[in-house]
Amino acid sequence: MAKRLMRAFKLVVSVLFLLLPLSCTLSIENKEHRKAQRSLNNSDYEAALFHFSRVLRKSPESDLALDSARTAARVAALHQMDFLRAVEFYRHIVIYSQNADERRQAQRQIASIEFENLNNYEQAIIEYNRLLKLPHSEAEAYDYRLAVARSYFRLNNFIQALVEVEEILGYELNDDQVFEATLLKGNLKLTTKQLDAAIGIFSDLQEQFPERARRENLGLNVAVTYEEMEDFAMAISVLETIKNDYPTPEFIELKIKRLQERQANLPGARGPVR
Repeated sequence: MAKRLMRAFKLVVSVLFLLLPLSCTLSIENKEHRKAQRSLNNSDYEAALFHFSRVLRKSPESDLALDSARTAARVAALHQMDFLRAVEFYRHIVIYSQNADERRQAQRQIASIEFENLNNYEQAIIEYNRLLKLPHSEAEAYDYRLAVARSYFRLNNFIQALVEVEEILGYELNDDQVFEATLLKGNLKLTTKQLDAAIGIFSDLQEQFPERARRENLGLNVAVTYEEMEDFAMAISVLETIKNDYPTPEFIELKIKRLQERQANLPGARGPVR
């Protein structure tokens, strides 16, 4: 009987020793989370992020770590403007959350931060393409694809940007979406010196969406295109028509004056315009 009790005692002690590291880990995890919350309450956001990060490192798969990641992502993005760390916290949610909608929203935040805040367009393309592989609405598909096209544009990969735009224009779009995507196509044509195509696109937009074209100062794109074609008379004419509606008419006046000077210096011109 004594031997049996001794063996049982040793077994209990062994189990306790095995559980001790886990209990210590959980204790540290909770302690760090409490420190993070206290720092947050005191608006010490840097300290809060430090302690939330420690929770994630100590026990990444725990519910407490997931809760820490949710709070820390918002704090990093909204209060600290530390977008690199915000991406790390959102990435934790993508990896460990059991909620598909939450994972998708976190992935969308990552893509948006890479594109809008970090201007890391190569990574933005990767992140938006991940979103396109997840369940999404038609409106979301448009947003993601347009961001990809704009990212390629800013990376000077104009061919791929145009491929993305053409795919977008194959979607069923509302008027605002048609305007945005077609305007990007026109700017791509302008950038790649396909000037006749650019003029055609901009003119069509002005005809189809006159109010939106006016709000977006599309006439300036048209004038720039004519200037690239060295048709200074047409460029000046367009600028004269938009001058009064432009937010800073003096800027348009300066452009007109500069174009008049260039026009006067063309071969066969009669001298500078006075």
